[in-house]
Amino acid sequence: MRRLLSIFGSAFAGATVGYVAHQLMQRQSNPEGAPRELIVGAPPFTAGVAAVIGIIFGRSNASAFLAGAAITASVGDKLDMAMPAMASAKQRLLDMAGEKGATT
Repeated sequence: MRRLLSIFGSAFAGATVGYVAHQLMQRQSNPEGAPRELIVGAPPFTAGVAAVIGIIFGRSNASAFLAGAAITASVGDKLDMAMPAMASAKQRLLDMAGEKGATT
């Protein structure tokens, strides 16, 4: 059980690194269209896919981390946005963050 939690943690860490890299690459390719805020977080569905890859390929933390970083750096949060519940949850969080930023 401890090993599985470690793999899931590595997958989320890799997905976080990949998502930040994805956002930075978007900024370089389209500076005007990319948002100014940098979101440091892992898309949950993508991180879950990376964890499954880590479990399948030798129960390895390194493979989970690398899979999370590679998948998320290439597709960003598009896999999560394909799920309607995830897309609406992200929009609500962004709206709440915008309201807090406007009031402070």
